[in-house]
Amino acid sequence: MEPHLHSWTPNVSTEAIWKSLSRESFCAIFDVDEWRIGALSSSSEWWYQGPEWTDLSPFTAPLVQLPNNHIAPPPFLEGLLAIISFDGLLHGWIADHSMAYHKPSNQWYFWGTSEQFQTILSMISETQSHSSQIAQQDLVGHSMTQAQYENTVTTVQEAIKNGNVYQINLAHRIGPYTIANPITTWLDLTDDNPAQHACFWKTPTEILLGNSPELFLKFGANGAVSSVPIKGTHADIGNPQAHFELWDSPKEHAELTMIVDMMRNDISSISEYGSVFTEHRQIRRCGDLLHAEQKVMGQRKSGMSILKAVHACFPPASVTGAPKEAALSYIRNLEPVNRGWYTGSFGFVDKRGHSEWNVIIRTLQGKQNNDGSMSAYLNIGAGIVYDSIAAAEWFETMNKGRAIERTLTEETKETKET
Repeated sequence: MEPHLHSWTPNVSTEAIWKSLSRESFCAIFDVDEWRIGALSSSSEWWYQGPEWTDLSPFTAPLVQLPNNHIAPPPFLEGLLAIISFDGLLHGWIADHSMAYHKPSNQWYFWGTSEQFQTILSMISETQSHSSQIAQQDLVGHSMTQAQYENTVTTVQEAIKNGNVYQINLAHRIGPYTIANPITTWLDLTDDNPAQHACFWKTPTEILLGNSPELFLKFGANGAVSSVPIKGTHADIGNPQAHFELWDSPKEHAELTMIVDMMRNDISSISEYGSVFTEHRQIRRCGDLLHAEQKVMGQRKSGMSILKAVHACFPPASVTGAPKEAALSYIRNLEPVNRGWYTGSFGFVDKRGHSEWNVIIRTLQGKQNNDGSMSAYLNIGAGIVYDSIAAAEWFETMNKGRAIERTLTEETKETKET
């Protein structure tokens, strides 16, 4: 039976639908522009797991004719879903049916066969209790204390002074947290602190609760490629001068300029000669923070696969430093724990030819326990340059994690009150 796209009107809440989908062993729920997509696999098996993924090509069989309607089809129907760790390990699977929620119109769509749709409806209609509680441990560990982080910032500045690097993204880790119901926590987080590239990822080996504001790479079916690196943060969004303070900061401007230059170089390596250009720097509100960002665009080389292009630009420049290889060497030596999926990427390749990849930041990563709970860690970092103030960089990292910490704290408070 051929898959098809059709609209439908559910008789349950949006939250209930996402919670139902999240029970599957392979599930990805993610935001793209005005859409929230839920992707599932009938086979529930891996497509590929490993570090050698440059020459892999997801299937590209043509889709059946899509119906004409006043809303463009969802950005993902079926294809590859994958996460890439900071060290380059790819875990991917193929989704063959999906749900799509168009936020502005409050309209739902389903892509798949009639049998798959009936299975989804049965899942949604099942009555299962879902705890909204989170059990946050009283004491969570830190991979670095504030003093250790500030001392490491000084080490980075010495490396910059000696001409070995220009900038390094320095991160630390907090946790573990025990989260009773991962999907509930992710929905709470994205409601309280919306992010353009949020994702919920669940497989038999890991769970990610992502609230990323940053686009790593976007590919159009016509060959267009773009990236929107973020560098520069202002945490006091209630300050009427915050926008101007971030815009006028020489330090924050220099950070973004270095990363944009790196991203231009990366995109140039996968693009047609002369096709790469940048837009002007912008300030954007990302949840409870202000960030500076700048878009880089190009035209992907003919014959270059999307995965090969992602590999050529990986890892994202904004979470490494400049120059990239030197920064990576310092990161591996200075950070006491492996980043895992943090500062890697989550993305998809739709079989129609377009693709999007985020930067895995503002993300809880971990594994599912036997009781369905999640043991999770939060990694947070900042870009260090020569004129960085060590204490300010520490507090910038904590500000980047505060939306997640606030969600966890509020859920813990609700648990104690009930």
